[in-house]
Amino acid sequence: MTYADLNGDGEVTPTEIIEENNYYPFGLRHQGYNELATDAHQYKFLDREYQPELGLNTIATDYRHYDPAIGRFNVMDAMSELAPGQTPYRYGFNNPVNWTDPTGLFETYEAAEAFALNKLGLERDSYSISNDGFGGYILTVEGGEFDGQEFYNSTRLHELEELVIEVNTHGSKGGSSDDGNSLFQGSGSTDFERLWNSPIMRFVVPDKISFGLAGEWAYYIGVDVSTFNFTILTRGEAGIYLTPYFSGRIGVGSYVSGGVNFSTGYFTGNPNNITASMLEGHTAGAVLSGVFIGKASVGGSYSFTDKRGIGFINSEVGIGLGVGPAAGAGGFGGIQYQYTPAYGTIWKWY
Repeated sequence: MTYADLNGDGEVTPTEIIEENNYYPFGLRHQGYNELATDAHQYKFLDREYQPELGLNTIATDYRHYDPAIGRFNVMDAMSELAPGQTPYRYGFNNPVNWTDPTGLFETYEAAEAFALNKLGLERDSYSISNDGFGGYILTVEGGEFDGQEFYNSTRLHELEELVIEVNTHGSKGGSSDDGNSLFQGSGSTDFERLWNSPIMRFVVPDKISFGLAGEWAYYIGVDVSTFNFTILTRGEAGIYLTPYFSGRIGVGSYVSGGVNFSTGYFTGNPNNITASMLEGHTAGAVLSGVFIGKASVGGSYSFTDKRGIGFINSEVGIGLGVGPAAGAGGFGGIQYQYTPAYGTIWKWY
């Protein structure tokens, strides 16, 4: 209902009601009564803009246009692949008495939880809900028929294409907050998978293990090239991959060496979502090397895998032979950038 004190007398009378709308559950407006002369307020059903242009009579929600005459959106849900069991044109899970759908996706933690419990029939300990950091929520099913399916909500359309759907393993957990076995319990559909993805096993066996031969040269600015570098992924898209790289360094010191480099990586997201394509791209960090006939180096770095900053935390060591400018001795400390242009599959678990 829209009304106003049109004559400025401090009271609103029935003659000053500008507009009144009543709706069927799917949003179609009742006809035959409340037909006032004006149509002043364009934000109607769902508090979204009504668009009568061209006689289409649709409602402009955050993501799509909704047609209340058929109870369907007129284009597919932009995230329809995350809910394959639902029609991508649905409104309110086809139950407008209990659900509203002003965006076409989840809106609140409560809505996501209700969907998990009522629509999917999940138990309270078989899903997790996390805040994506952008005003939306991610619901991830754990175990059972829908294991691994992710349902996503965002309130910002312009960020939709930039986000990689990822489960925050430290997000809110449905049901009990007792985490007494959290060190031995991770994500997965089987007892073995949950154990393998647990924090304690990821500490013992890292998510990523790399080793290879490298030649290095540094004089304040350094270069490191490895065409024979191999990476083992122990989770997600598990397998053995060829991952050649080259890197540049800026710091203090000088040396020339050749040897074997070894590194491990811990993925900051859900380990089930690790893919081989994440091995490509950029890594930044710090390195410290010492040379006196033998060569040793240590370092730490971070490999970004998406635009939200999720990636691998890496620790690195290297040994080999080398010489420096002062009686064969040398050293170097500084920052390092590494780039892996491509990867090759040697063997995959599945």
